[in-house]
Amino acid sequence: MPFSTRIYQSWRKIQREKYTQLWPRVSEHFRESFSVLDFGIGKAWFYEFLDEQGFGFARVVGVDNDQKMVEPRRDGVSYIITGDFHTPERFDSIIAFDSLHLARQPAGLEEMLKPGGTILATEPSRFRDSLSLLRQHPFTILDEGEIGETEEDFYTLSRKEQA
Repeated sequence: MPFSTRIYQSWRKIQREKYTQLWPRVSEHFRESFSVLDFGIGKAWFYEFLDEQGFGFARVVGVDNDQKMVEPRRDGVSYIITGDFHTPERFDSIIAFDSLHLARQPAGLEEMLKPGGTILATEPSRFRDSLSLLRQHPFTILDEGEIGETEEDFYTLSRKEQA
């Protein structure tokens, strides 16, 4: 069992704290009509939080590398379990909470994002450099900053340039 699987449940309260701080800062850039790829979806707590806010996306595809991390599965989410994910499908938005530093090839994410699409990623401050790919062509930063009190994260919200 991977280390992250054993300790993941203890993060629920910490993640919720971050969602509560982050969503008001970035929500204007998201629409309920969006298709979303959640990179490292885990227990899908973000979508539970959004439901409580009265918000939901039209389609969510969650990718994770550990079957146990996504159990129990959330209704309304399609799941893909793989260690090396790539799809020809393009999404309106990509969301990656604390997961880019674990990815083998995070640079390929822009290929799965529609032109004009948004990518929202957070990383614990010690892994902040993992967000550097979102500060480069073809991305434009829309917002970034620090969130979290119990565990400090840095977030970046970027938009992919139009074709």
